[in-house]
Amino acid sequence: MSHPVTTMGEVKDLQQAFKHAVLVRVARKIVETALLCGEVWPDDYSIAEIANRDKNCVGGAYNWLEGAKVIYRDRQSNRPSTAENAHGRTIFKWMLANRELAETFLRRNPLVEMAEPMPNHQPVLLA
Repeated sequence: MSHPVTTMGEVKDLQQAFKHAVLVRVARKIVETALLCGEVWPDDYSIAEIANRDKNCVGGAYNWLEGAKVIYRDRQSNRPSTAENAHGRTIFKWMLANRELAETFLRRNPLVEMAEPMPNHQPVLLA
């Protein structure tokens, strides 16, 4: 029997297990931008190739990288997003926390092809 997901940690675990390629792709964009600029805003890069059903991985990628001490959120710097469909919601600036960790992250997390779901596939839930 499954239980409802209730914490961000559980969501992150599920994303790493079942949407790993998406999470790595988004995290790499964040790290690459942070390495180039020393900072990254969530609308600094495009996620157009990410399917709508997977866009929830963006927040998970930031949390993953923050937990790994690669980036940190600058709580003093925020502005309205300019990204399409963001509707001007407030976003925060993220700063590069550790260049060496960021470079190591990129080396150890190569791009992985994102699998498409099988048509009409219904997952089998194991008890």
